[in-house]
Amino acid sequence: YLHGAGERGHDGRAHIGVGLAPLIERRQSSFPFVVVFPQCENVRSRVLQGWLAESPDAKRAIRILEKVEKDYSIDRSREILSGWSMGGYGAWSLAAATPKRWAALVPLAAGGNPEWAEKLKDIPIWMFHGGKDRAVRVQESRTMFEAIKKVGGKIRYNEFAEIDHNVWKLVFNQDELFEWVADVSSDGE
Repeated sequence: YLHGAGERGHDGRAHIGVGLAPLIERRQSSFPFVVVFPQCENVRSRVLQGWLAESPDAKRAIRILEKVEKDYSIDRSREILSGWSMGGYGAWSLAAATPKRWAALVPLAAGGNPEWAEKLKDIPIWMFHGGKDRAVRVQESRTMFEAIKKVGGKIRYNEFAEIDHNVWKLVFNQDELFEWVADVSSDGE
């Protein structure tokens, strides 16, 4: 899970205060997944570029994931990449850079490069955006959805008309997403 720009730093805490981590904390006794929460340390990068695939922080995040895979015997064929805002842009970018690595992609409140559609078309994707998002234009998600749909991609898109940039508050509190993640990571679709 890749966090947003407001959680960058070196404290090891800010990035687990929003997004997926609070949900896991509330459901810790029943949450069925291992989640890796790297923190983007570059506080000077352009706001939406901190997690892009070629960035030092994205490369470090992959190294952290590889260490977790080894230490906990994680099945790489079941790994899901998700991110919100800046982390969503990073999720799109990392998935396009290494499309065969991910079982699925779940970007929230973020866009990417529509030219990546061909690379992403075989990854099951469920994306989300708030219709009242003022931080990242909703058109960013709509553009990615249309580009991937056009090339025959496996994509779902939920846009919540009355929700702002903090769409994660709604998305990560719905069991349907986690049921989909469990199914798709076990070779369902």
